Amino acid sequence: GLERYYMVWPGETAQEPWGSLVRRVYADTAGLPVLWSLVGGGRWVSPQEARYVSDEWEHGNDVAMALLEAGEAVVKLPDHVRTGFATVEGAVVPADASFLRRFLKSAKALPSCVASDRSRAICLLSYCLGDLILGCPADTDGGEAYTCLVGLPLVPVSDGTLQVFGGPKDKVCLFLGSGIECELLAALRSRIVDVSLPASVGDHFGSEALQAYTNVRQLTPGMVADCLGQVLPQGWKGKSEVVWKAG
Repeated sequence: GLERYYMVWPGETAQEPWGSLVRRVYADTAGLPVLWSLVGGGRWVSPQEARYVSDEWEHGNDVAMALLEAGEAVVKLPDHVRTGFATVEGAVVPADASFLRRFLKSAKALPSCVASDRSRAICLLSYCLGDLILGCPADTDGGEAYTCLVGLPLVPVSDGTLQVFGGPKDKVCLFLGSGIECELLAALRSRIVDVSLPASVGDHFGSEALQAYTNVRQLTPGMVADCLGQVLPQGWKGKSEVVWKAG
């Protein structure tokens, strides 16, 4: 099986002059189909094609499923093989949070296993937030790092769809509010962030830095008042009373 196959690959503990030979083995096989991937039903791929996902990563299985559906050659490797390719430029690229953000932003559409599965989409969003430091002031490098979210199509909103993070100057904002505020503005639920997000995600949305560098905004009483004009029945202005059913 695969386990036995990977056992024959040399480890990094080899002493010189064998160490240089080990490095040569990894460098010379970077373009050859020597790693097994489940992509396309299963095939051998080159390390240059390979995208590494660890079983130990939180949400790693969701990441692997999304990438495999999109045709990416996801591989799972023992540590000594992954370490061997670590010094070979462009070989066995880790599918970390930064990689996944870039991949999803550049994709023409979300993989169907993500677009049709809200819980998986939220897991991937949590994964994409994983290298951002919650609580960093907006005017620090850690705060500015939230700019990497712009263009990421993983914002779960209250109508059940997914929206794209926009920039801070976008005219259309995505709102973060309480359950009551979301109920009042139910007609705008395609722009209201899902109130049931887990804390691992919701805390980022409520942070100063995320709201400084994206189009997500915490609802204020004044903003709710401004939005009411978009949800109240037509012809309400100037009338002392109108019939209105929120949502």
